[in-house]
Amino acid sequence: MNDIDITLYFNEHRLEKLESYLLKKGSSVEHELQNLLYRFYEQTVPVHERMEVEAKIELEEEQEAAAREAARHFAVVHFHEGDDDLFFTSDLRNSFYSIAHLYRASLKDEIGKYTLDSIAHSNFSGCQVINDMMFSVLCNAMPNDPRITALVEFNFDDNTIGVCENNKKSWCTYNLKDVSAAMYKAERKEGLSLDARHEIFATALEGKEITFDEGEDESPALQM
Repeated sequence: MNDIDITLYFNEHRLEKLESYLLKKGSSVEHELQNLLYRFYEQTVPVHERMEVEAKIELEEEQEAAAREAARHFAVVHFHEGDDDLFFTSDLRNSFYSIAHLYRASLKDEIGKYTLDSIAHSNFSGCQVINDMMFSVLCNAMPNDPRITALVEFNFDDNTIGVCENNKKSWCTYNLKDVSAAMYKAERKEGLSLDARHEIFATALEGKEITFDEGEDESPALQM
């Protein structure tokens, strides 16, 4: 949206006194001027022209929202513990490495102490909770949707994590203890680049994948 600043000049003593009275009312100069300006706009511009303007604003907002969504990159995460399941998307923590780092730093100490919902919201800033149906839709969409960077499933009952990253498109399951140990190796030495830490993490997990019996499905229904 293209909002424009409007500059007004008013004596500082008058402004100070005005602000003191507005503060008592729980208001502000900016808030009152905004309301006055909008009422002036309504009184001045005919209704049919205002409707045209509102349609133009709505179209711009829809286009901006679509552009933001197209540029978005997020992981799709599933928490399972006992009879509880939580599905959500995470924009900030959207890679296996960043989520594994978060697990070692805080998640592993909170499991069993707090609800899955509170753990997700306190650790995954800005996470958006979704339902199981949307989770399945996103799982199936991932191979053709570059916005989805990773699918991550925590099973806190058997202490495993399943992950499929978009750039690899293969499903792997690990013991959470192995993931935590790999993260320790990646983070223990100072002065390394992030790429170097990623390489150490990946190398530490080589050969640690959990294998499943033939016919046993360990991953979501991914349509690769």
